[in-house]
Amino acid sequence: MEDIQGGETKPVMEMLRVSVRNNAVSLRKGAWLTRTLEESDPRVRVQVSPLAQEEHDTEAGESLLWTALRTDAADCALADASTLTTWPPPPWVRAVAFLARMNPRFALLHRSSVKLSDLPAAPRLSTSSGLARVQFDNAKPGAEWVELSGDLPTRLHKLHLGHADGVIEPASDLLTLGIAEDAIEFLSTDMLLPAPGQGVWIVFSLSDRADVERVFGRLDDRKAGICAKAERTFTAQLDAPANCLVGARAWVQTKRLTLDACIMPAEGGVVQRLSISGAPEQPEELVAGLVDMFRHQSVLRQCRGKADRG
Repeated sequence: MEDIQGGETKPVMEMLRVSVRNNAVSLRKGAWLTRTLEESDPRVRVQVSPLAQEEHDTEAGESLLWTALRTDAADCALADASTLTTWPPPPWVRAVAFLARMNPRFALLHRSSVKLSDLPAAPRLSTSSGLARVQFDNAKPGAEWVELSGDLPTRLHKLHLGHADGVIEPASDLLTLGIAEDAIEFLSTDMLLPAPGQGVWIVFSLSDRADVERVFGRLDDRKAGICAKAERTFTAQLDAPANCLVGARAWVQTKRLTLDACIMPAEGGVVQRLSISGAPEQPEELVAGLVDMFRHQSVLRQCRGKADRG
């Protein structure tokens, strides 16, 4: 859009308000989004609006994102796909852009720069992810798990103070904060599968906001969208009880979509893992096939039995 004044054509500025969760990682990703859009189009200005303090309540924070859209407090919302408590989003909300996936693996940070293979028999570790903890215990039993409260920068500060020997956190969060070099190593997905959607950020708007889609659509990454939707749809269709943790990672390679997933009791125990591959043009069939495979697994039946008795 252009404005003609005194015979001179000037671009009309377009201001878009982006709502984000009020934590260090989300705020930094919002700043990245602002910089990326404004550098690519001088007519666009982006204002990042952090939500009211969530008190670390993920579900409440997600509700605030949708409320900001519905009440016109924001034009769009930016969310980490792995932190969404429900999928798909409400029907009046549309994903206008899946941002290119960052490293989906978990990272190990250690205050003495000790690698995974050199960890002692009983390391003092911390993680904000129950999914990472249970998988780690299966692969390398004996760790003493220490709880470090606060957001990621606070937990890393406590690590350096010696409150734990090492921490395991999503690599994508470290990359977003610009401190990925602090990681001793990125742990293989053969050992730790990530949370569904980990490493993918999504821009949402109201379904009738074509103007928002026009601006943010240029950042949409097709492969990231296919993979994040497959992982999140798998979790939604599996409908595992709250006492069952689910990990998933999808990737597209040589015109083939692979979906790798695992389930386990939240309190710890056996990790069951399955995989399926097929054409990326038919992700729904792959998701349905993997869900059917897991429904016959003993871990899922045990979790549901415990949930029913509880």
